[in-house]
Parts: sequence; structure tokens; C-alpha cells
Amino acid sequence: MTDDRRTSWAVKAYGKPAPKGSMKCVGQKGRHQLVNDNVNTKPWQERVAEAAKALVRAYPDDMPLEGPLGIEVTTTVDRPKSVTRPWPHVVGTGDTDKHYRAVLDGLADGGVLTNDVQVVRLGGGKAYPDSPGTDQLERPGAFIRIYRL
Repeated sequence: MTDDRRTSWAVKAYGKPAPKGSMKCVGQKGRHQLVNDNVNTKPWQERVAEAAKALVRAYPDDMPLEGPLGIEVTTTVDRPKSVTRPWPHVVGTGDTDKHYRAVLDGLADGGVLTNDVQVVRLGGGKAYPDSPGTDQLERPGAFIRIYRL
């Protein structure tokens, strides 16, 4: 018997990538709540969720994905005019792992995953639009590959 299910998907989310920073507790006397310390994360996560919803509409029989998944994320960030090196490895571009967190939450919000605990393989990186490679975008955003394991 063969399994005719699709095994991989790719989606592009455009917008200014924002890492999901640390959570901080605000409030007082029993009315504490946790908030993200990066105000740019929510709009970025919403952009990823919009792209994820488009993927769900394109493959409704497959979504939400179940079981273990692998995900590769290439985040493309703007190159500052003063920077000539080919890779964004300077303060201000965000930690790669925190970029992953925002993207995974956006995929879950958009209905591609039921929970990011399903992701057992994770990889990718950051790039400028003109960095060497194949998965960076022509403008800021993220190229996301998702595959079943």
C-alpha cells in the first residue's frame, strides 16, 4: 500500500521579521500578565499566520499537519547601508532562534500546526536579500519549508 499524502510544503511570509523576545511580567498584586518584550513581534507573527492561512486554504485536506515535523526557516532582513559583509551576524538583526519562535507561533496561529511541540527538526538561518544562497527572499520576510518526518 502506498501513502499518497503530500510530504512537504513551502510558504513565503513578507514583512519585517521580528524575533520573539523574552517574556516579562507586568502588573501588580495578583494581576500579573506575561507580555513579549518586543512590540514588533505581534505584527510579524500575524504576517506569518496570514501566509500560513493561505497554505491551509491551498491544502485543506492536509491541514492542520499532524505528527512530527521538520521546518527550515530562512529569515531575510534588510541590509543596513553601512554594512558590506554578506551575512547578518551583528547586533540588531535578532537571534536566529528567537526568529524561529515567532515563525513557529505564526504557523500554529494560522492553522498549519496544532502545536509547535510537533517540530522535532528545526533549521535555517538569517540572510540579506543579496546574501549567497537559495532560500533568502528579495525583500524582508521568511521562506519556510515544512516537511513530514
